[in-house]
Amino acid sequence: MEAALSNAERNGVKHLLAILDLDYFKTVNDKFGHAVGDQVLKRFVAITTSHLGKNDRLYRFGGEEFVLLIPEMSEQDEFIQNLRMAIKKELTTPDGKEITVSFGVAPWVPGTTTDTWLQRADEALYLAKQRGRDCAVFSNQ
Repeated sequence: MEAALSNAERNGVKHLLAILDLDYFKTVNDKFGHAVGDQVLKRFVAITTSHLGKNDRLYRFGGEEFVLLIPEMSEQDEFIQNLRMAIKKELTTPDGKEITVSFGVAPWVPGTTTDTWLQRADEALYLAKQRGRDCAVFSNQ
């Protein structure tokens, strides 16, 4: 994140930070077991990374939360919505039920610190969960 912030400040290039959280993932572990849950997480990573560019990064943040860091992102909303829909279409439980993902998205703004950038994404994720999940909420600033 520090390198991305430094690059954004230096070059004024749009960067994007998003926290992705698999909706109701606990029920997957509870119903099918943790081994199946781990397979679902691996499939989620494979689906997500197949949509990323060579400089984009996906990190596991904890449990079923991931951080997505994308430098030089211009069509932010379109990309995020397409990724959300691809995951929804391709990620399922063993019994065929779709697994959705909520996104909290924080585009880079001048003066951002790593803490405030992450906090903005986390607050947006909280709003996505409040709005019923399976959506992306962008931070206003």
